[in-house]
Amino acid sequence: MGASKRIVCMVGLTMLGLGLSIPGHGQDRYPSRAVEIVIPWAAGGSTDVSGRIFANELTKILKVPITSSNRVGASGTVGATYVHKARKDGYTLLGGSLGWLLSSVTLEGVVYDPLKDFIPVTKISNAPHGIFVKSDSPIKTLEDFVDRAKKNPGVLSCGHAGTASDGHFNIEIFQRAAAIQLKVVPFKGNAEIPPVILGGHVDVGIGIASSWMNLVKAGNLRILGITGDNRLKDLPEVPTFKEKGFKQTFLINWVGLFPPAGVPQAVVDTLAQASEKVVKSKEFIEAIEKTGSSAEFLTPEQYKKVLEDEKVVAEKIALELGLKKGK
Repeated sequence: MGASKRIVCMVGLTMLGLGLSIPGHGQDRYPSRAVEIVIPWAAGGSTDVSGRIFANELTKILKVPITSSNRVGASGTVGATYVHKARKDGYTLLGGSLGWLLSSVTLEGVVYDPLKDFIPVTKISNAPHGIFVKSDSPIKTLEDFVDRAKKNPGVLSCGHAGTASDGHFNIEIFQRAAAIQLKVVPFKGNAEIPPVILGGHVDVGIGIASSWMNLVKAGNLRILGITGDNRLKDLPEVPTFKEKGFKQTFLINWVGLFPPAGVPQAVVDTLAQASEKVVKSKEFIEAIEKTGSSAEFLTPEQYKKVLEDEKVVAEKIALELGLKKGK
């Protein structure tokens, strides 16, 4: 061995003995460069808005650019598949959502399991669903709605955002919880429902409460009740389903941060610690609440349990409705 090679080896051994890392051997601090959060839905939606607010605040904590990019298609599976196949180094993350979880239950050909192939780090935001009526509807309260539905089975109509959508699942859960039968009418997205309620084409509608908040504040629509554990800050008079005695697991339109499985534990820990600071910060909470959503901190273990419970409920409903994907 030449003299120069002996010197290099001696320096390397000395550094290892002192517990120091050798540059160029993958020992860089994480994160040392920009991190991408993939949003599997279109720009401007609740997932996109919450994801961008979170990325902005996470940038301040981790001191590197945290960017969000939209990779849309196939009910969230295009973006999720991209992250699933990306390098497991923590630099490509998923801004997952309830719709992404549901698509894994109902769509054929999904190449990943959201609970096995992704790691739930933090919940970014909650956007509850609500049951809405026209402001001059004779249906004034959730109890009134249930009472009328029981007296007229299959007569009252309810619009939702489309077959296998989160609103579809929730109104099916509600029918079972309240022991009622509705005429369920699918539309092509959440935005189509307010016009048909206002036009008198359906009696009630179900959808993401924040999306229709302006119509409520303007006096055009009234919310009878919402999913989730807490009332909306902007509409504190609106009760939750749980308050009205419906203890079932209803789905809430959450957004969360998910690295793909296989990312080193040290990276997951870094993301979890930084995310906790973000979700608990005054700046983040205020920004999220302005969108009609809310912040809720969960540990990775708590978040995983929530997802497991929701998937069990979704699979049961999907099976009953003939929506569950083939094996």
